Amino acid sequence: MTKPSLTYAGSGVNYDALDPFKRAAQKAAGDTAGNIKRLGLTEVPASRGESAYLIEAPDHYLAHVEEGLGTKNLVADAVHEITGRHYYGALAQDTVAMIVNDMITLGALPVSVAMHVGVGDTAWFADAGRTEGLVAGWKHACDLSRAVWGGGETPGLGGVVVPGAVVLSGSAVGIIKPKERLISGRNPPPEISQVVSAWLSMISSAVPCAISLPYAR
Repeated sequence: MTKPSLTYAGSGVNYDALDPFKRAAQKAAGDTAGNIKRLGLTEVPASRGESAYLIEAPDHYLAHVEEGLGTKNLVADAVHEITGRHYYGALAQDTVAMIVNDMITLGALPVSVAMHVGVGDTAWFADAGRTEGLVAGWKHACDLSRAVWGGGETPGLGGVVVPGAVVLSGSAVGIIKPKERLISGRNPPPEISQVVSAWLSMISSAVPCAISLPYAR
């Protein structure tokens, strides 16, 4: 009997539906590029659609990243039901790594990282073991990346996020200085190829989650 194959579309992530919106958003976003010229800044057009968005200043580049953990926390929650252990310290570090790694692919060093924790029910924060792990793990990750934890947002999203679940994400601002440290397709450092496999192993998505959950339970 042939086993059904796992696909992004089969797990609820349909890029045929996502891509038209992304293209429309990129087009509209590009039209706002001139808004920062009054500040003596310009965008780097080639960075649109890359891992980090770059803004050029006279002697450096600024980088901005928005990134999320994905659905990996569902696996951790399922394993918690079996073991009684919390894994949110590791999940916090993984979330920060997803953000910071996107930034360093262009040569930017992180300056400030912000946390975003969206919950379906604010009772999610009542579990001290979970929240203490999340805070400690996020701080540890910021220390490892030598960035300041600049704040965050903890919205209660009842009716949007399923009660008992959480959406972990965040953003970061980084800097490339001097400008010669910019990594582009024209000057990729040889070390990049050595870390690609490690970077890929950190990517969380609906497909790995779909594979892992049956075994976790």
